Amino acid sequence: MKSLDTIIDSIREFPTLPSIYLQLTEAMSNPDVNINYITKIIENDTASVSKLLKLANSPIFGFRNRVSSVHQSILYIGIEEVKNLLLSLKIISVFQNHKENINLVSPVEFWEHSIATGVIARYMGSNIGIANSGTLFLGGVLHNIGRLMFYITLQNEYEKVIDLHINEKYTLNDAERKIFGISSPIAGEMLAQKWKLPIQLIDIIKYHYHGTSNDKINLNVSAVHIADIVALMLKFGSDGRKFVQQPNPLVWEQLQFTENFFTTNLSKMSSEITDNCSIILGSD
Repeated sequence: MKSLDTIIDSIREFPTLPSIYLQLTEAMSNPDVNINYITKIIENDTASVSKLLKLANSPIFGFRNRVSSVHQSILYIGIEEVKNLLLSLKIISVFQNHKENINLVSPVEFWEHSIATGVIARYMGSNIGIANSGTLFLGGVLHNIGRLMFYITLQNEYEKVIDLHINEKYTLNDAERKIFGISSPIAGEMLAQKWKLPIQLIDIIKYHYHGTSNDKINLNVSAVHIADIVALMLKFGSDGRKFVQQPNPLVWEQLQFTENFFTTNLSKMSSEITDNCSIILGSD
């Protein structure tokens, strides 16, 4: 199938992740690494430092004192959280280099939806007791990279997918499989594997649409599954879907949110989504 071959070739040829991510990953795997060494790696990437400090000083983290350096940001929000924020900035930047090739969806609205999914997932994780909510934010931001890959590499063919979606009420995933022989979550998984992303992120990218991992509950996957649907329902950006699927009832039952979770947190989540989008998608 020509489209499938094109997808595989596109993933093979897609840019690798910037070296800062690999340097950070390698450094953090060393139990003897010190914070000063990590700081120097990050400071060498001047393009990201400004946005990182803006995020650290935003209401997202709610620190009273101003964070004025990379060293402080690591001390205040932690090395893992800093790495997640930098990875989200870098992957968005990689795709933004191709934005002139995206005509079927607004790149800004696409990332607004993804960032909103990350914010909502992080709130949900805190509510249900998931320890590393930073992984949920990053998973939300990256959950749909496979679809964005399709928009970039298969513009003409993807019009057929949209036609099936709108006129015959296929889900985009089902329409992708019919036209391409592969759905965007699988393409996203392949790209994530090329980039050697952590397995927790690969699982979110691959399974978020169904909400379960091989029919088993995976809290990270389940949280992003619900967050993705909520972001669509609340019209935070758009990834091209014209209608919203029902959430997996097993997932909804297992997550067990506190009463009135969404109504209680909607205002704060909306404000945080706006702040994140302004900083991450704005110019330096």
